[in-house]
Amino acid sequence: MTVNEHQTYQSITGFGASFNASSVWELEHKLPQAQRDVVMKQLFDPENGIGIDMLRQPIGASDQNAPDQIVPYGACSYDDNNGIPDDANLSHFSIDPDVSSHTIALLQQARKLNPQLKILAVPWCIPQWMLTGTGYARTLNPAYYDLYARYLVKFIQAYQSQTPSIPIWGIIPQNEPAHSYANFGNNLTADQESTFIERSLGPALADAGLSTKILIYDHNWDIPEYPLQVLASPASKYVEGTSWHKYGGSYEAQSIVHNKYPNKGTFFTEDSPAAFSDTHWEWYIPEGANRIISVLRNWSQTYMQWTIASNTEHGPGSCTTCGADVYVNDQTGEVTYTSAYYLLGQFGKYIKPGAQRIDSTDMGSGKIRSVGFKNPDGSIVLTVYNDNGNKQTFGINWGGKNISYTLPAKAIVTFTWPAHS
Repeated sequence: MTVNEHQTYQSITGFGASFNASSVWELEHKLPQAQRDVVMKQLFDPENGIGIDMLRQPIGASDQNAPDQIVPYGACSYDDNNGIPDDANLSHFSIDPDVSSHTIALLQQARKLNPQLKILAVPWCIPQWMLTGTGYARTLNPAYYDLYARYLVKFIQAYQSQTPSIPIWGIIPQNEPAHSYANFGNNLTADQESTFIERSLGPALADAGLSTKILIYDHNWDIPEYPLQVLASPASKYVEGTSWHKYGGSYEAQSIVHNKYPNKGTFFTEDSPAAFSDTHWEWYIPEGANRIISVLRNWSQTYMQWTIASNTEHGPGSCTTCGADVYVNDQTGEVTYTSAYYLLGQFGKYIKPGAQRIDSTDMGSGKIRSVGFKNPDGSIVLTVYNDNGNKQTFGINWGGKNISYTLPAKAIVTFTWPAHS
């Protein structure tokens, strides 16, 4: 295969996962401080761990909740006002639940371990009194667009006012806006998201002097019409790019939107590892490696998993089919790092923020696959996966230099080498 650093594509923002409430609860309640510190280093330390440099954090409760969170409809946001509507001043807003759960403390520790860490925030649960409709037809009431924008601004300001500060790199108006069941009954159409961003969220961030970026959609590959509609609207001037999930459609949707709006970013923001990723490496690695390579080769600036940590029963959150990077045995305290963890590190530990994807030969499904990058320091990173059932020998040609390598069946390897002297 040929690696050509002179043909460049998108730049990389980061690789990571999420400290959802379930992950935080497991680490805080089931591991002593010393052992938790070891896990944190393995996750975030760029030298001694895999160097996670991006987190997608829920605003309020999510569908991967903690045992002591009241969901779906009570206390699932920061201003539910005990169900009483019209808290026009958001006087009941408080991130105290994130402080008391130690979410804030874990984020601060993560940022200390990796100062390049960026945080992307997204709500599953809009304050219930801001909604209109019933059941799965509930949606944000247009009368509260400005107030909901202020609510998101207050969240950003509250996190940034912590000591040490937790800057919010980006924000998304709603997780999976076309699947209301994933958001405690909330939904948001493309027209609503466009109007909300154009008239309320974009101006509110600007008025507050915040540089937080706005990402749209945050949903599956199967509805590219949604981000295309938002990007065709006046809201586009406030939008950094489109965020994507894996649970429907195909990764080519990322390129469809990119090719129509090449000046807007592409961000892959949720891949929940399968529950079998802890023990069945031979099942998960082929699925995961192919997906990450395809995501990156279709313009994504990020690759982000979902749950960072859980117990061995995939709890304590409600998603018992959601795998994690780290499993904690609640009875013995034993910590297991899963294939999802190692696969995330196979890419994110070596591909640094600001790296540019470069051209490399990809032979496609069932053959030798690759994706290459040039880091800010000029070093080259090439990750190669053998999607064949037999070992394969291949050559790498870069700048007139050649090597040969034999890769076992369904195995993955990352090569790194310094810049031209």
